Amino acid sequence: MPERILIVDDNKEISTLLETLLHEEGFSTLIADNGEEAKQMLNSNKVDLVISDIIMPELNGRELLGYIKEHFVKIPVILITAYGTIRDAVDMVKEGAFDYIQKPFDIDELVKKVKVALRVKKVDTDGKDNENKIIAESRAMRDILNTVEIIAKTDASIMLLGETGVGKEIVARLIHKVSKRQGDFVPVHCAAVPKDLFESELFGHRKGAFTGAIETTKGLLELADKGTLFLDEIGEIPLSFQVKLLRFLDTFIVRPVGGVKEKKIDLRIITATNKKLEHLINEEEFREDLFYRLSVVRIVIPPLRKRKKDIIPLAQHFIRYFNAKYGKNCVIDESVLENMVNYSWPGNIRELKHRLESAILLSQKDTLTVKDIFNDEIVISSLQGLKQAKEKFEKDYLVNLLTLVKGNVSKASKLSGKDRKNLYLLFKKYGINPDEFK
Repeated sequence: MPERILIVDDNKEISTLLETLLHEEGFSTLIADNGEEAKQMLNSNKVDLVISDIIMPELNGRELLGYIKEHFVKIPVILITAYGTIRDAVDMVKEGAFDYIQKPFDIDELVKKVKVALRVKKVDTDGKDNENKIIAESRAMRDILNTVEIIAKTDASIMLLGETGVGKEIVARLIHKVSKRQGDFVPVHCAAVPKDLFESELFGHRKGAFTGAIETTKGLLELADKGTLFLDEIGEIPLSFQVKLLRFLDTFIVRPVGGVKEKKIDLRIITATNKKLEHLINEEEFREDLFYRLSVVRIVIPPLRKRKKDIIPLAQHFIRYFNAKYGKNCVIDESVLENMVNYSWPGNIRELKHRLESAILLSQKDTLTVKDIFNDEIVISSLQGLKQAKEKFEKDYLVNLLTLVKGNVSKASKLSGKDRKNLYLLFKKYGINPDEFK
């Protein structure tokens, strides 16, 4: 059944044009002349996406967006904006709209935005509060999802880079799902494989090939045939095996240890690491040619502290998930939110998830407080040295300043009394990107 898009615009010519374009792309459509009519259609029809003008009679685009985010939170909204309403559209994206397109709109750009919005909605575990659901409120994660949409249907090798706990395997699984490969997603945690067993684990072995080979076993490469092999912590692969992996990437032919029969394999390889492989290359612990073969496309997943817009939505998602898992009805006290956003999350999403699971599992009440989630760490952190306290104050000040001026460095300079050069030095010191506040 084709996905259904609700077009909301009081301009009949635009509505008809959009309807024609979307029908040509295989979508089903509904048309509403204003926001009130759109509300009625949303309540009586299954709608997968809404394209809405901003300025309309009776109920404008902002009011309609508020209604959708309250009653149909899973439905993405794309806004149509004229030159004079671009600022409103940008603000509405911050309030929960998926994206906007400016009149007169480019047809290809519109279709691309529609497909990306529907893909994000669909691949995000089909709207369910799955434990590994992807949250993409921040611009950085939106950009990553757009990249996934582009590369997933190719066979290019992909390397995912980022700190421990940022969600590299979740992104890898998403790439596999979007690719529509018919085979399995096969994860391999390279650090857990004994160095002398890499060849056997990946290529398989024949019975009797070595001591302990009591039966013929397929390798992980063969198990991933027609699917995706995910090599996590790729920097842990021993140098002695790297040349064999490189040879496989040249031919995609597997021959088990102790065997003579070869088999052609069709798979995509995704790798991940939290290490600087360039350093390992300089130290001759990782082959440079293998690095480039595995990293045709590189995706850097930022740490949670640099994706502040994702923190609260992620927390709310995990609370819903663990409430359902443990039969609880917990909510976060409002006083916790600021602490969660300002906390550095050294363990990233994994730490956030584990803290909330523990808090919900152990809580004897419905409201989670700062102490439930952070124990006494917030209090302890306030008793740090003078230098650390000063740096924390300085970083918090810069974050609040950029939030106030919406990332405008010139305004920040005037308010703070510091020239732009010194501000940029401070931004670099604390890893702050002004563009993330726009």
